[in-house]
Amino acid sequence: MTIKIRAILELLGKPEEHIKKTMDLMLAQLEGEKNIKLLNKHISESEKQEELFSMFAEVELELPSLEIVMAFTFGYMPSVIEFLEPDKIDMSARDLTNFFTDLQSRLHNSDAMVKVANQKNKLLLHQVNVLAKNNIITTLRLAREKGMPTHDIAEISGIAMESLPGLLDILEKENKIIKKDTDLYTINFNYKPSEDKKDEQKE
Repeated sequence: MTIKIRAILELLGKPEEHIKKTMDLMLAQLEGEKNIKLLNKHISESEKQEELFSMFAEVELELPSLEIVMAFTFGYMPSVIEFLEPDKIDMSARDLTNFFTDLQSRLHNSDAMVKVANQKNKLLLHQVNVLAKNNIITTLRLAREKGMPTHDIAEISGIAMESLPGLLDILEKENKIIKKDTDLYTINFNYKPSEDKKDEQKE
């Protein structure tokens, strides 16, 4: 069985040269696929969208089976896919079972990868927050008991002003810093970590 499809491959990112190079590499890889025949292609010009650039390629492909179509779909993530030939596809119960078994396996693998990426992102965000809070405390030590306004904290620590309020609120709730005035913060020199937190740090 031969299947002919039309698909649209889209890219979004920056800089513009990187998007163009990535599109060329993706199409070169597609042309080199063993079980995929590239019949036709049309590449758009790059288009600026706010701070990013977008490009798309419309391709016509010939593939030997639905399994290869599925492999192409997961490998290249087209935004649009249209079946051109044949009008009807007959499949045996065995082929249909194999098709959906493979599909489920790929979906489970994709789901597992997303979950791992989410966990890594959460860990990275936690580490960034810890570093940011430690940076604020180190900055406030410079002011000693006098305290320091948020503008100076941002300037010295390098933390953006819009990110400071949330971090300062957390540190205040953790009793690590004290808000002396409307916009004046100082270290809580009497702060002592609880035994529970000491145990957590050891672990």
